[in-house]
Amino acid sequence: MALQRDLTDHLNVVRLLAPATYTAAAEQTTAAIDTDFMRDGILVIDCGAIAATSELGYQLQTCDTDDGTYADVLSADGAITTADTLTVVAVAVKDLKRYVKFQYDVDTDDALFGAVLIGSRRPENPPN
Repeated sequence: MALQRDLTDHLNVVRLLAPATYTAAAEQTTAAIDTDFMRDGILVIDCGAIAATSELGYQLQTCDTDDGTYADVLSADGAITTADTLTVVAVAVKDLKRYVKFQYDVDTDDALFGAVLIGSRRPENPPN
């Protein structure tokens, strides 16, 4: 029980995109996430199903304000093309601006996936 308490005291898990089937369309962007409480993190994308003819591209964007102009800070080295794929990417959240958005692009056919950002708490932001 102590390990569980220690982990929850030091980590925040933020859902960027709920697991669902997303259709092929132009790039889509999530709502802004305030990362002021995070130091470092990992972006986890769980792709459950994707058509053989499709690709899932992704990136993180950042901005000083939640409603400002966002700039790309992390782009996929290559699109996800394989079903049952767990993609984990280290993110230096402390080097980003305060707000981030997750942007994705499903090409050709549908893809079933979700995304979370797991971040370590900054020492000055203890849990409530």
